[in-house]
Amino acid sequence: MKTDVEFRPSMEELLEKLATPKFRGLNQQANDETIKRMKQSVPILIGIGKAGDHIPGMRKNLILHAGPPITWNQASGPLKGAIIAGLLFEGLAKNKEAAIEMMKKGEVDLEPCHDHNAVGPMAGIITSSMSVYIVEDQLSGYRTYSNLSDDRGDFRGSSIRFGVYEKSAIDYLHWVENNVAPVLNQAIADVDGIDFLPIIGRSLLMGDDCHVMTNAATLIFSRILLPGVIKASPKKEWDRENCLTDLPR
Repeated sequence: MKTDVEFRPSMEELLEKLATPKFRGLNQQANDETIKRMKQSVPILIGIGKAGDHIPGMRKNLILHAGPPITWNQASGPLKGAIIAGLLFEGLAKNKEAAIEMMKKGEVDLEPCHDHNAVGPMAGIITSSMSVYIVEDQLSGYRTYSNLSDDRGDFRGSSIRFGVYEKSAIDYLHWVENNVAPVLNQAIADVDGIDFLPIIGRSLLMGDDCHVMTNAATLIFSRILLPGVIKASPKKEWDRENCLTDLPR
């Protein structure tokens, strides 16, 4: 007879295990290896592509999410909202009720972004048709992925990373896919990839923590992309030659 048993150690048991010399040694070894890899890595943004074409193990009925493994019933309100938005964006569900029913029936899998070499900010999720940044470590060839910002810039937090699944948020995602992603990808190709280390170093010196306060990093990154964005833009009325000439140096 097969029996499923859920065992959760007490806090005292966990603290006792963490305090052992063996664990402290393993923990220190893992930390040392992590720091070494961080120092040796050369992260280059090489382009933008569809998650389904690039992220290992990505498939149509899979949603990657921020945080540790979790089920639909365990998910927080914002994460559930983001999942609903993802199903609406993919066209797998026609409305909120249909999306919830799909999740309850287990028709869609949930897996952590980190299990697929990816990251998702806040309650961020990644679905198969979403575009992602592709970052390659030039030393090891290891690739990681991150979704594009879905911040609508209206200062109301009305993006799916905050659990919003209203029509305007979904429409904005489609606009990003159809208009922003192709232009950004071309702009990245124009500069033959973007080395993140100089951007991080300059930003830190400017008081940017490269996590929450990203004003400096965003400006530096945008300055690198701007000429390519102008060239790749479909707006024919722009005088591209004059625009490029007038850019600050």
